[in-house]
Formats: sequence, structure tokens, C-alpha cells
Amino acid sequence: VGGLKYDTDGWRPNNELDQTAVTGLVQMAVTERINLQAEFQYRDSEEGDLAFNFDPDDFLKNKTIKRDQTTGRLGLRYSPSSDSHFLLSYIHSKRDEKNKQSEELPPILFLPPRARTDRKFRDEGDQLEVQHIREIEDLNLIVGAGYNNVDNRDDLSLSIDDPVIGNLLSVSDTEKTQVRQPHGYLYANAKPARAVTVTLGASYDHYEEGDLDSNSFNPKLGAQWDVSDRVSLRAAVFKTVKPALVNNRTIEPTQVAGFNQFFDDVNGTKSWRYAAGLDWRMTADLAAGSEFSYREMDEPLFTDDGGDRFESRDEQFHKLYLYWTPSERVAVNSQLSYDRYTSENGIATEFDNLPKKVRTVSLPVGITYFSKSGWFS
Repeated sequence: VGGLKYDTDGWRPNNELDQTAVTGLVQMAVTERINLQAEFQYRDSEEGDLAFNFDPDDFLKNKTIKRDQTTGRLGLRYSPSSDSHFLLSYIHSKRDEKNKQSEELPPILFLPPRARTDRKFRDEGDQLEVQHIREIEDLNLIVGAGYNNVDNRDDLSLSIDDPVIGNLLSVSDTEKTQVRQPHGYLYANAKPARAVTVTLGASYDHYEEGDLDSNSFNPKLGAQWDVSDRVSLRAAVFKTVKPALVNNRTIEPTQVAGFNQFFDDVNGTKSWRYAAGLDWRMTADLAAGSEFSYREMDEPLFTDDGGDRFESRDEQFHKLYLYWTPSERVAVNSQLSYDRYTSENGIATEFDNLPKKVRTVSLPVGITYFSKSGWFS
């Protein structure tokens, strides 16, 4: 059982965040072959305008967002033998969000009218996954399938009121959408040589949301070579469809040769990733490495004219990292990252405030201390 309480006023007006989270997990070994899990999560939060739109003065003074989410998960593992495992996962989630904001408009007569927006979202989803893991000497097979089902409801109310004339406009609308995504996958991790691991795989996704109906076959290839006991080389190329995950969780492998497959893209986004990396354990207390990757993305657009429509984005992400443990109670980590994102000119850049190009360089440094009592900071 765990809990979290977080409250901050932020760094500028209307930048506050108040968040509460509670979670509980029960796990039981019914027999030597059967293991059961049950998990519950609850989260509620209230926040102002947290978005940082490249200008500290670009924010809404009268905006509040309230969220309430409840999630339950059931899991089963059946192992008929030491080299064969069957997994079953079911997740149900329900999320409610209330978004209120108001702002002054240019004056019509003497005083400026005020526009008020009241928006309510409700997402309720189910996710069922099954998986089989089989180990055969130097070969590891992972076969699985899943079905994601999410129902969305969006209630919007808009009013414009003049302090002298009164109400000028009142509009309300309700939009309902459904997301359906059956998918399957196969991963094979083989060792053709003692120091080499090769990953071959593929997945198939059928994605439906509103007028979007898309099918995608996604090949996956990765390799890792342990050049020595201290140096490893990694490389991968693979295609992925961003799944409509319930509570952003899945039992499908999320990496190929140590490179992430899934990112926080728009649901239904198709992407290719090309990556290479080097990992070097210099001493028992010091490790360093680098990664270089490039992503090509086709992001779906959900417009009123219907049909399947995608816009292209691409991203370069490179990093150098360092891990150091100067003592048994202190750990130091640092990572120099370069991220370059570009988007084609289109609807999202013209009307949805999506930038055409962003370059980011970051160098975070972290120090962790582990106490004898079990606490760390």
C-alpha cells in the first residue's frame, strides 16, 4: 500500500498543482505454478495553467483543471514448466476531467465582455492482454495479443457575457468517440554466438478512432554485441504504432535492444526508429555510454471532414550518460541530451499551436543518498 500527497504554488501566478495518489497491490502464489495479482489505484488532482508556451507571460489567469481517475488491474501467471510461462492482464480505468477557464475579450461598448468555457471529459477503458514466454536453449520466444477499448465523452459549454448587455452567446455540444485496437506480436531473442544477442520480431495493429481506420504491420530488428566484459554495442530499427493504452501500461516488450519503442505520441501515431548505442563499464563504480537515434512519425489528424489523414514529424535524440557510485551510500548520475524536433507545415502547426522546429539541450545531474535505515533522498 502506498500514497502520495503533493502541493505547490508553482513559479508564476495560476501555476499551482495539488495532487493525491493512493495505490494498493496484493500478490498471491496459489500453487507453485499459479500466481495471482490484484491492484488498485486512485488519483485526483487540481491545477492551474501549467503549460509553458515558450513565453513566461503567455498563460491563462483563470483556468482550472480537476482530474479524478480510478484504475483496477488483475493479473495471472501460469508456469507449467520452468521454461514456459503464460501471462494474463486485465485493466479497467475510469477518468473524469473538468476544465474551466475564462478570459476578457475586446470591449464592445464600454466594458470588455468575458468568455467562459466549461468542458468535461470522461474516458472509460478496458484492456485485455495475453502472452506466452518460451525459453528454448539459446532462443527466447514472446508471443502475445491484446485488445484495447476506450469510450470517450466530451461535453463543451461556451458563453460570452457583456457586463452591460448581458448574455451574448451560449453554445453547448457533446461529442462521443470510441477507440478500438486489437493487436498481436511476436519477438524472438536468439544468441547465434556467446557474445551476440539478436532480436527479430513483428507486430500487427488495427486502430479505429472516429473516422480513422488504420492497419499496420510493424517489423522489428535489434542486435547487441558484448565486445568485452566491459564494452557492449547495440543497434536497432523498428516500426511502432502508439497504442491506446489504458493507464499507459502493457505487458508487451517496451524495448528492442535496449531502445524504447513507445513514446508519449498521439494515439495511432506510426513511427520508425533507427538507433545505435555504446555502453562502457570503465570500473566497478563508473559506467558511461552514448545513444544516437532518429524517429520518423506519421501523426493522425482528427478533423471534421473525416477520412484518414496523417502529418509527418521527425525527431533526433542523442545522449551521453555517466553513472558513478563513489561509495556504497552515494550514487551520482548525469546525462547530456540533444533533442531536435521538426514538423511539416500543416493543420497542427497552423491551428493547434504545434511548433515547426524545437531544439533542446539538457544536462541534468542527480545525487542520491541511501541511508542504513532504508530511506533515500
